[in-house]
Amino acid sequence: MRNIIAIAAMLLLLASCGNGNQQNEKKVPQREGILFGEALLWQTDEYGDFTNFIVTYTTADKTIDTLFCEFPYGMDDNMIELNEGVFGRIEEEDINFDGTPDVQVCTGLFSTYGNPVYEGFVWDKENGTFVNVPEYGGIINPYINESEQSIVSMFMEWVYGHKEYTCEKYEWKEGKLVKTDEWTDNEEEYEEDEDDDLE
Repeated sequence: MRNIIAIAAMLLLLASCGNGNQQNEKKVPQREGILFGEALLWQTDEYGDFTNFIVTYTTADKTIDTLFCEFPYGMDDNMIELNEGVFGRIEEEDINFDGTPDVQVCTGLFSTYGNPVYEGFVWDKENGTFVNVPEYGGIINPYINESEQSIVSMFMEWVYGHKEYTCEKYEWKEGKLVKTDEWTDNEEEYEEDEDDDLE
């Protein structure tokens, strides 16, 4: 038995030496031709609520990899049903403004006012894979402003009959996404009718 193993090992060694002049360079997967799969629920907490999910993707050279996403809060079956069409939505955006499309994956709605939140991933050209941007998960309803190369968070809620927008501006500084500004806008939506006032 040992002789058979030794012979097999020798044959493998000779086969590898025979190709010594032909170096097999590692092919880095390219960004073009990526096909995304569906979001698949992955892990649950002690209460049975889902905390994570994954999205598979295939590159043009058939490399298969995954995007690991976390919910901002536990998602039970009812919440997942309410977030149908939102949870797992994949949007290809250039979030770091380097000219190569990146990706943001919706992890659901932050509130009942319809403020979506996302996990953000930038494409690493050198290694041919997506890299998670931890700060992106805290940006509510992100708007990609290409002209200013910034990302603006717009969180809307109703305050005494007015729409109130809390806005935060994020920019890339030394390879990291940081908040550089914040402000609040109010929009008058309706006024109480005097006839409706109780005497």
